Amino acid sequence: NPRPDAYSVAVLRRGGRFRLRFRDYVILTTGLVDLLSSDEFDAVIEHELAHIRSKDDRYLPFFHLLSSLVFFDPFVRYLRNRLSRRYEFDADEAAAWATRRPRILAGALWKVWEATSGRPAGAAFLGRRRPCEILERIEHLLSLAESMENGVD
Repeated sequence: NPRPDAYSVAVLRRGGRFRLRFRDYVILTTGLVDLLSSDEFDAVIEHELAHIRSKDDRYLPFFHLLSSLVFFDPFVRYLRNRLSRRYEFDADEAAAWATRRPRILAGALWKVWEATSGRPAGAAFLGRRRPCEILERIEHLLSLAESMENGVD
């Protein structure tokens, strides 16, 4: 797929203690691989692995399904949006600490945002894709970079 994107997904498989187990995958498009530098690519992978470690890819689909079933309930929609936002910020922060290079992840976010803006279907890597939220994530990563550079952990 030429559209740059990355996301993690958990698939139920047979096996394991309760006869079912999750198998986690990180999905990357060729558009993303072609767009990013190797450092940016590593930061995006770390972001997606943070989702897997936090098991976001198991919980958020439930809230997406629930909000689709009870589409008339603004509280469920609000809850889904808040969780999605929190998961993205948490994965950004985990990736920033793991790589110790939050500016690189901020640059990757910006590149993917620029490459997908104006298209009806945004990139999953960008989260809910509200422009203000993408800028907030980038600003958060840049402030985290300043903290790291000043020796604040």
